[in-house]
Parts: sequence; C-alpha cells; structure tokens
Amino acid sequence: MRLRLARALLPAFTLLLVGLGEVAPVTAAEPGTSATLVGFRKTGEDTALVYVQLSAPAQVKSSEKGKTLTFTLKGVSVPKKTNTYPLVATHFGSIVDTARLVPGKKDTDLVIVLRHEAKASAQVVRVGDGAVLEVNLVAK
Repeated sequence: MRLRLARALLPAFTLLLVGLGEVAPVTAAEPGTSATLVGFRKTGEDTALVYVQLSAPAQVKSSEKGKTLTFTLKGVSVPKKTNTYPLVATHFGSIVDTARLVPGKKDTDLVIVLRHEAKASAQVVRVGDGAVLEVNLVAK
C-alpha cells in the first residue's frame, strides 16, 4: 500500500521539478547514463504525459508503428530489472495502455502502447544533475 501511494505521489513531484528545469541540448548520452524510473500522468481528457527519469541528458530518436510509439534513448542503460516492468495505465481512462523500458546492448527503448492513435511530442529537460524525457500525448 505504501509503495502504491509513493508511486502515485512521485509523478506530481517529478512534474514540479521538470517545470523548473530547462530543455537539454540534443547530445549523445554521457557514459554510464541510466534510466531510473518511468512515470505516467493523465493531463486532460485526451492528453497524457509519459516520462523517464535519466541520470544525464540523452539523445532520443522516435518511431511509430500503429498504436506503438518507440523512443530510443541513445547510450542509456537500465541498471535495475524492476525498472523494465510495464507501467499499466489502462485503468486511468487514458490514451496510454502501457509504457515500459526495453534495454538493448547499447541503447534503451521507451515503448508506449496506446489505446487509440495520438500525436506525440518529446523533449529532454535538464533537472538538477539529471534529466527527464517527457513525451506529451494528444489524441488525434
């Protein structure tokens, strides 16, 4: 129960920090850059925010295949296996079905499965010593 409450409060706290950050330049990730958390927030009736906390800014490449959006984080690893488990957002009445980190040999993919088509915009925002990848989703 405490873990659920902590996870529920963390996105709001993170968004507060992100609002104070600055957009990071698109550069290659620093050696040892890691993804530490995937979060979700319903921001409106047909809008949502999926975000990934990073230890440093990273370059992001996006692709779309049907209702699946993939954001490749160049040079980013996921050190804890629990951070690869899917974040299920289906029960929140959102356009997002699931979001999860899928680590590869050199890069990590953020894979977002949508309930219906949406337009996505992504940016990396510097926050303190780290960064946050923000993916804003708006239903088409």
